[in-house]
Formats: sequence, C-alpha cells, structure tokens
Amino acid sequence: MEKRSGYTRSVPVIIILTLIGFAIAAVVTVTIAMWLAERLEWRERPLIIIALVISAISALMTLLKKTIEEESIYVGAQGNGRKIIIDHAFKNQIMKIYSQYGKTDGLFMFEQIPQQRLQNAIASFAPSCSSDETLILLYDNTPDGTCKDGILLTSKRLYCRDGNSNRVAPISSISELIGSYSLASAEITVILHSKKTNINIKVSKARTSARALFNLLCNSIWPMKSKY
Repeated sequence: MEKRSGYTRSVPVIIILTLIGFAIAAVVTVTIAMWLAERLEWRERPLIIIALVISAISALMTLLKKTIEEESIYVGAQGNGRKIIIDHAFKNQIMKIYSQYGKTDGLFMFEQIPQQRLQNAIASFAPSCSSDETLILLYDNTPDGTCKDGILLTSKRLYCRDGNSNRVAPISSISELIGSYSLASAEITVILHSKKTNINIKVSKARTSARALFNLLCNSIWPMKSKY
C-alpha cells in the first residue's frame, strides 16, 4: 500500500496567483468597458464598476474551487471477491478514527445508521444492496437529510452516486482512493482496476466531513494496511 498526501500548492501561492489573475482580468475588462463607453457614448463609471465586480466574483470562484490539498491511498490488485471482515477489533479501530472527528454531519457508522436514511439510500442509489451485506458506513450527501444522494459502504460493496448516475463497486475492484480538497468543496475519486469506470463523488458538506469520510473509507476497505 502506498499513501501520498500534502498540498498541491500552498495557500499563499494560490492566493497570490488568484490576485494576479484578478488584476489581469480587471485591466482587460476595464479596457473593454472604456472602449464600449467611448464607442457607444455610455458613461464610463457604471461600466467600470460592473467590470470590477465581475472580475472580483470570477477571482473568488476560482480561488474557492482550486484544489489545495490532495491525499491518496494506493493498494493495487486484490483477491477477486474479497470482502471486509468485520469483527470486534475492526469495529474498535474504525470507531476510534470516527471519534477523532467528533460529531460529523451526515456520517453514520454501523448500528448508528438511521433506518429511515438507510431505506432512502437503498431506494435511491443502492437498490442492489442485499441482506447478506453487513453495513459499515452511510454518508448523507444531501442538504435536507433525505439521503437520496451519498455513499453506502458494506462488507462487500461500495454504493454511491456519481453525478446523476448510481454506481456500485465490489471491494475487490477498488485499487486507489483520492481525496481532493479546495477551500469550499471536496471530491473523492474511487479508482477501479478497470480504468474506464472510475467513480467521482462530489462531497457537498464541509472539508472536515470529506476528510473524515475519506479516512474512514480507506481504513474500512484496507483495515490491516491503513495506518492513521
């Protein structure tokens, strides 16, 4: 197993590059605004203000979406049909990691999983979940708590929604997990042995929730190898 983590770019560098981009965008937009004001005989001040506002919004959106930190776990080939062995030691290890993040919004483990959210998740994005699978983790990725979008991890499979599509991946088909974090959003990428079917999951809640989810997934899927 190989673990990689760290900043793709430092936060100060991201901010400086964004400010430079804002300055360039502002000069260009103001120049265009003045040219339009001269040609169309409009007053310059309102156009310049509008141009600056547009540039500021664009720069802010770029900064918020820019990936600042990334971590990944690579395992490689696994035994076909492998499943997660859930025993007392496994539960203690996972719950210890879970408790490090305190109360994480929308993230539930084992017997703590609410039945109504579980039923909604199965109906929405995990209809093939069967009674012989032991529940490990449920992540509700909806703002209203309906759990019609999210992640369900069992002893055999990972169920989730990738954009508008429901996805299911046997545990033995997962070779790598990548967590990408920006200032305002996060994404977890599940790399499968079949490179054409990678899964990208947008995490709509806070970065803390995304990081907790990522670490719990890694430690659940590779319990004897992941060390945090």
